[in-house]
Amino acid sequence: MKYRIWITLAFFCLVGYGAIFFVQYQTAREQTLAEIRQRQLWLARQSARFFERDLADGALLTEALRSLQIGGADGRLGASRLVLFDRQGGQFLSTSAPPPGLAAQVAAGGDLQRRLQRGSHGHLEVTLADELWLVTYLPLRAGDMFLTLVLLLPADTALLPVKSLAASQWSLPLLLLGMAATLGTWRLRRAVAPPETEAEATDASARFAEQLRAAQAQCQVLVQENALLGVARREYQLLVEGAGYGLARLNSNGLIMFCSKPLLQLLGCERKDIVGRNLLDLDLLPPATRQQLQQAVGRLRQGEVPPPVSGELSGRDGCSRPIELRLSPLGVAGEMTGILLQLQEIPCARGHLRVSVP
Repeated sequence: MKYRIWITLAFFCLVGYGAIFFVQYQTAREQTLAEIRQRQLWLARQSARFFERDLADGALLTEALRSLQIGGADGRLGASRLVLFDRQGGQFLSTSAPPPGLAAQVAAGGDLQRRLQRGSHGHLEVTLADELWLVTYLPLRAGDMFLTLVLLLPADTALLPVKSLAASQWSLPLLLLGMAATLGTWRLRRAVAPPETEAEATDASARFAEQLRAAQAQCQVLVQENALLGVARREYQLLVEGAGYGLARLNSNGLIMFCSKPLLQLLGCERKDIVGRNLLDLDLLPPATRQQLQQAVGRLRQGEVPPPVSGELSGRDGCSRPIELRLSPLGVAGEMTGILLQLQEIPCARGHLRVSVP
């Protein structure tokens, strides 16, 4: 009996919330439409002033329509369509492109056709191709042409914030209602279900204990795997950062994706200075060395392993140091996914240079 009372109360609460929501939605919709109409009217007046001030000759109308950009403080006005109705000819100008169905509706007569023909100003809601449009119109004279400026905006675009707010307001009550219905169904099934026997309760406890042991074993495996991953990460870090040469990972085009600390120390720069740049564009390498590297990258793309490239590295202090660069392919399942760069300073060549310097 008490479950029926709870269900009845939940139903009436939902109906009351729906009624309150409907009234609030209609109020917000009308306020939004009124605000959009006022902004549309302001935008139409600004456009009409542009045409009347700058277009003494009607022949310039086509070019003006092409150059005029619709927009405003509210970004929703950017979806507006501006068309011109010729009151003398009784049709839209060929230079403007009215929405589908507007020309046919005006040609068939009716309230909209009479308002445009009279050159009055105001607002109207028109359904075109099963879509509601907000129409703002006012009279315009460009040279010797008597026109009616028409500004159209899809109602869905104008009411998008209201609909989004309505969806967010309904999502939480529906979620709570679904949770309450699920809980109520579960409690009802337990209430009408026959009581478990002692054997069934024992079997259920055994199954639960077995599932608990399996979960604990899985957690222990995950802990061990995370510990192994941490050890492997530290080993790789010591291998890369403790080497006497610099390493970098490049993509197939030579773009530097990662570099080690020894490489930064050899180049004398920071990580942000080279990561994201192409190896062939580094000004620390002379043009001849970059040319050799470009050839080496091309041979890697063809599946060949290029020989080491020897050159000189220009330091920040203006001194040059002999270096050796090696490029190796990086791949997965036989397909090249990147390039491994190894840069090493040549100690013997550097000592030879020190001796030869007077």
